[in-house]
Amino acid sequence: RTSGRDRLRFSDAVLAKLADEPTTPTEESQRRLDALSKCMKELGRSSRDMVQQAYSGEQTVKQLAGALGLAAQTVYNRLGRIRKQLFECVAHKLAIAEGSE
Repeated sequence: RTSGRDRLRFSDAVLAKLADEPTTPTEESQRRLDALSKCMKELGRSSRDMVQQAYSGEQTVKQLAGALGLAAQTVYNRLGRIRKQLFECVAHKLAIAEGSE
């Protein structure tokens, strides 16, 4: 159980190899990013703002919760619901795109 929670550790050689690999997006990942962008625009303003603030890397969820006057667990719960909504929206948009091809 304990080892399941351990973070993976890579050797310096593996990290260097990964750093040298080009990170050009594949066609599939580009379609997913396009769908996600469209789905983000469909979110309500407060949900979109919360996602952008939470994933900007500028503050922790705890700090975001304090700024919004909410409990941290409330922010985690809302983000979970928003992520689920975005996942379903992206899946739907990709399915539609595949059907039209």
